[in-house]
Amino acid sequence: MRTIKHENRLRIKGITRLFSGFLLLVLMALSQQLSARVWTVDNSPGAGADTSSLPGCMFLASIGDTIIVMPSYTNYGLITFSKRLFMYSRGHSSNNLDKDKRAAISSVTFSTGSDGSVFKGLYITSGTNLSTSNNTLIDNYFTNGLSINGSNNVVQGNIMEGYNLISFGGNAQNNLVINNYLSCYITGGSFSNTNYLVTGGNSSNLFANNFVTELIAGSANISGGGFNFFANSYIKIYNNILWSNVPNRAEFNKGNLGSIFKNNVTYSANSNPTALPGFNYNDSLPELEGGYNNSKLPFYSPANDMRLKSSSIGKNGGTDSTDVSLYGQNYNFSLEGNVPGIAIFDDFEVLNPVLKKGGTLKVKVVARKPK
Repeated sequence: MRTIKHENRLRIKGITRLFSGFLLLVLMALSQQLSARVWTVDNSPGAGADTSSLPGCMFLASIGDTIIVMPSYTNYGLITFSKRLFMYSRGHSSNNLDKDKRAAISSVTFSTGSDGSVFKGLYITSGTNLSTSNNTLIDNYFTNGLSINGSNNVVQGNIMEGYNLISFGGNAQNNLVINNYLSCYITGGSFSNTNYLVTGGNSSNLFANNFVTELIAGSANISGGGFNFFANSYIKIYNNILWSNVPNRAEFNKGNLGSIFKNNVTYSANSNPTALPGFNYNDSLPELEGGYNNSKLPFYSPANDMRLKSSSIGKNGGTDSTDVSLYGQNYNFSLEGNVPGIAIFDDFEVLNPVLKKGGTLKVKVVARKPK
């Protein structure tokens, strides 16, 4: 009897210790959330934000802090995420008041410790290296390529211009690249078909509901039937529109090694490439609300509306039972890149930064909704 009571007391003590440890972890997590700070960064002269240096702000910020980057005429430079941060701006938005202002950075690297970050509404003028996991990159403007080497990342609603646009590393798994606009628009020069739009990856990565264009104009020329849309890839390619006006376009899966194609619309304005394997809408002109065709090309423009018409092939025909390409799963894609819920801050100033105990913080905020 004594042995049973003793064992029960030991169990109760063990459970108590376990509960106490769990409670401590919860309190620590809550403490981190409650202590998270919102920073403002603006390198415009006389802006009055917390700081004018984005790299400096990222160094000072604590894990879980939010950084709001104001549009500016000056590039914020190279940045590196080395901790979990939430960064927002309105990126490549264009409105009549300050259409030339952007929250532009030269390049961004997600390094060790940055897992779980959010990167939203910025304009990147050079390369991007995503080497960590569980990050969200949404409503950004990328040039000169995105390299994905981490796992479980979401890349959604972005505009990507140029070529060699997305590269999956050998260890990149379970990444979602969805609802993006990939634009390879070349107006001059000669290129070989050794370049690509998407390369690498394994079958755990999903490339879905994207609008992918390869367009040439003027004296531009791509030999060998155009760039490889999916070079050396093994990824799942569902619900995309693949559009090209390159003469003698090669089949859209040229250079692909083992990707699975399903419910894609392919359209080659100047030739009839080999059909994609599996069920796809091959060599069919998608009817778009903007009326784009082989003489009116769907190159990137904030004014372009590329929703599928109700009469278009691929309408209500996606793998998710809705539409092929950008608007699959009812995603509200914005070519202007305005960030829902994030106001445009014209002025943010703390009027009494030194507080007495029990005092009230006074803040002056001038903001307006994105147009």
